This record gives sequence, C-alpha cells and structure tokens, in this order.
Amino acid sequence: MRRRYIMLDFGFSAFWTFLYFVGFCYLTSQWSKSETPEGGSVITNGLQAAIAFSFFSIFSWAGCTWFAYQRYKLGVGDTFAPIETQGTAPGAAPWTQTPTQDGNPYNAGGYPSYTGAYNAESYQQPPFANNGGTTGGVSYQQATY
Repeated sequence: MRRRYIMLDFGFSAFWTFLYFVGFCYLTSQWSKSETPEGGSVITNGLQAAIAFSFFSIFSWAGCTWFAYQRYKLGVGDTFAPIETQGTAPGAAPWTQTPTQDGNPYNAGGYPSYTGAYNAESYQQPPFANNGGTTGGVSYQQATY
C-alpha cells in the first residue's frame, strides 16, 4: 500500500513539474510576442511575477519529484526500521555493539572513557535553589500565592 502512495506522490509531483514547465514556456513565449503596453507597468509587473513564480515552481516540484523517487528507491522494507539497520545490505546483520570486558555494550570501542567524568562533589548548587530562607546571611520571607 505504501508503494502505491509513493508512486502516486511521484506521479503527482512529476505532473505538476511538467505543468509548470509548460506554463513557463507558454508565458515567456507570449510575453516575447506581445507589445509593451503604454503605461502598463502593472500589467508588465504582474506578467513578470507570474513567469518568475512558474520558473521557481519548476524547481520546487522537481525537488518533490526527486524526494518521491528516493522514497520509491528505498522500498517498503526499511519504512519502520530502526536507524541502525537502515542502509545495510539486504540479509546483512544489523548494527550491533559487542560488549567489553565489563559487560557494558555502551563502552565498546571508540574513545576511552574519562574516569573523572562524574563527580558528585564537583557540581555546585543551582543559582536559585531554596536556601532555607537566607541569602547572604539575610533572612527573608518567601511570598505565598
């Protein structure tokens, strides 16, 4: 079912890409054949805006078509797969970590761990922590709401 939706998205995007390309070609052709109207800057500006819009829409819809094609190439099998298994060859084992000597799979390979990374004494209290009603030796009463 997903493949049909992707093909529908691909066809829809390709159709609009083609339609905007035809519209751009038609508008530029008609603009080159027309005469410049006297005092018609509003007409000329509107025509130029329509041509610019159709020109940039070609690239927008072509991008949508490209992404739909990429989703089509991805296929159905990797739709809800975890990130670790995407991009592996079909039939290959998914990404796994082998446990280290201490049995922790998250310490496998890579950089050596920093032994002093966590020290409870190295942290200080947050700046606005409740100090029991004193600040710098001066007591105060908290407002009640």
